[in-house]
Amino acid sequence: MCKILVVEDSVEMLSNITSLLSLNGFEVSTAKDGFEALMQAESSLPDIIVSDIMMPVMDGFELLQAVRNSEVLQNIPVIFLTAKVDRKDLREGMTKGADDYITKPFKSSELLEAINAQIRKKRRIDTKYEEIAENISSHIPHELRTPLIAIMGYSDLLLSDLNGWDEETIINMLSNIKKASGRLYKTIEKFIRYSEIELLLANKTKNELKEAKEISVKENISFVAQKISKNYLRSDDLYVSLGDAKLKMNEEHFQIMLEELLDNAFKFSNKNQHVEIKEIPECGSLMLEITNQGRGMSQSEIEKISPFIQHGKKYFAQAGNGLGLVTAAKLSKLYDINFELKSEMNKYFSVRLKFPDAKISHCA
Repeated sequence: MCKILVVEDSVEMLSNITSLLSLNGFEVSTAKDGFEALMQAESSLPDIIVSDIMMPVMDGFELLQAVRNSEVLQNIPVIFLTAKVDRKDLREGMTKGADDYITKPFKSSELLEAINAQIRKKRRIDTKYEEIAENISSHIPHELRTPLIAIMGYSDLLLSDLNGWDEETIINMLSNIKKASGRLYKTIEKFIRYSEIELLLANKTKNELKEAKEISVKENISFVAQKISKNYLRSDDLYVSLGDAKLKMNEEHFQIMLEELLDNAFKFSNKNQHVEIKEIPECGSLMLEITNQGRGMSQSEIEKISPFIQHGKKYFAQAGNGLGLVTAAKLSKLYDINFELKSEMNKYFSVRLKFPDAKISHCA
């Protein structure tokens, strides 16, 4: 049963709301001011808080601020009831993290719909959280454990009886150790990249990043594309069509974005299926498109792209942790790059990147 904490200093209004919610199957607790509500919330952990704004002792804004600052309560939805419709108040509430506003006087159906909307939203979040948790517990340890087993296993065999193996077998074991080490390094590197970019976004350092030196798009793409295609032994599948554009972006970040997108393109397509990088002419900005002819993704899968979720992993035996596209998308957000995904199942998967303020030679 969904637990709702109603905070209202009007005895009559509090009684009416409590009766309405109880009759509709909700478990209701009440408080007459923000301070009392905060004490109750910390002890009972309601699923939703419905609160008036103008109250004695601690008003609704102060209550909201305290809820959002609490590690225990910060994710509880807060719906404000207010007789005030001043834009400043609305903006203040939304800035501090209010989830919805209902203006007094209101219809019963309005309050119920607002509550049910938050319940549906919470269910979606809980489902996504459970999916991510499941993938972390099953896939991520696998990505670390599998190469570690190879490294430890072959090392142990070599150390236990070094003279008992012929040269060819030793070389084969060392080769497998090197491959496993590379896979482990790549996995750890992806985690580090993702974490560093998340930190940059959290610190909001966009303005500093935009002061980066000017770099050549063509040179960087050629370097990264050749490296990734060779890793997959598919240089013949790579098609590149570029002008000589320049843009201001941290060169390492640009290369990381390209690496993640191209690695994804080759990983999810087969040999003899083209991976194409092309520039779409557009003055005033740079538009790049990276397309592969692999199995693609459905629209619902595209909408669910998240860290640690790799779609189709149960049915396809590719290695990975679902961080590639997400890392590229995070970097695009950091630099205000428009990031667009398009796909058709079993035909193609395409990523379009629109870089603002790039220097395009044909537009000079």
